[in-house]
Amino acid sequence: MMLLIDAGNTRLKWTVRDADDATCRSGACAFEGRALETEFTLLSEQLSVTRVIVTTVRSEADRSTLDELVQKCLGVTPEFYWTEESRAGLKNAYEDPSIMGADRWHALVAAWKHLRESFILIDAGSAITVEFVNDQGQHLGGYILPGRRLQLESLSLNTPRVLYDSDAAVQTMPGKNTTECVHNGINWQRQLLIDRLMAMREFRHRVITGGDAEHWLTLGLKAHHWANLVFDGLAICASEAP
Repeated sequence: MMLLIDAGNTRLKWTVRDADDATCRSGACAFEGRALETEFTLLSEQLSVTRVIVTTVRSEADRSTLDELVQKCLGVTPEFYWTEESRAGLKNAYEDPSIMGADRWHALVAAWKHLRESFILIDAGSAITVEFVNDQGQHLGGYILPGRRLQLESLSLNTPRVLYDSDAAVQTMPGKNTTECVHNGINWQRQLLIDRLMAMREFRHRVITGGDAEHWLTLGLKAHHWANLVFDGLAICASEAP
């Protein structure tokens, strides 16, 4: 069985797939030594993992920690996959691909492999990334914005008199208390971005992934929700030549 790992900024997500590429089990945990060791130890007791494939945006020190824990708990040397100049007709816009987050690249690989036509890809996680690819497979670049949690944390940390509840209904109308003003303001900002994305009709498809994807769809984004996009792209890179 193959263990696929996406070690992101806030947590580590994983999925196990069998020889037929069917998902056997998935999970997530904090990126912290004790949590990782517990997670990997349980996996080793329950499943026979023979290959570990990793995409990560974390520091070299964290990558080394992950490497050591995988070998200790699972007895397998992990394979790390990074951003490339090109793959299967998809061409990276970055002059130096090594500075592009590997998870962004692997998501693009999966979307291009499936669609083979122009698309906009939104990854709505801790950070929001928006990528553009044309019909020829040329990545045109993208945008990176703070996600909902980071926006709320920024207001909480830097504006101590802006007090609000952490949860609120999805609305974009002007707020009548601080909680509504904060949450509706973030939703309003996101709605403006969604309107802009929907107006870009030169792209044939819109795809969204990430933990906040459902929120975007609730706000009116018309897109295909692809929950395992990064894992699918990572699996492609691990199974095919560049």
